[in-house]
Amino acid sequence: MVRERFGSVAEVATAKRPFTFDVPFGPVETEAYFRRHIGPLQIAFSRLDAASQSTLAQELLAQWQNHHRGDDHHTLVETDYLEVHARPNRPR
Repeated sequence: MVRERFGSVAEVATAKRPFTFDVPFGPVETEAYFRRHIGPLQIAFSRLDAASQSTLAQELLAQWQNHHRGDDHHTLVETDYLEVHARPNRPR
């Protein structure tokens, strides 16, 4: 999908990289923190009605709870992210 977005105008290199979320509070607080402070989640929640916001919050909390290795006071989640480098193609 990344290469499709850039089309033929850029050389694209991607790499899957490990990342650990290490949050100093439990999954319940982690979900609430991300909902309040992470821009894309703020936008998503702002565009939903109250019932849909509740559903999304529950689904996000389930993800934090199901994947964390910490305890009720410290959330640890190992995951991956996609690193993308795009360089404009030079005219020939």
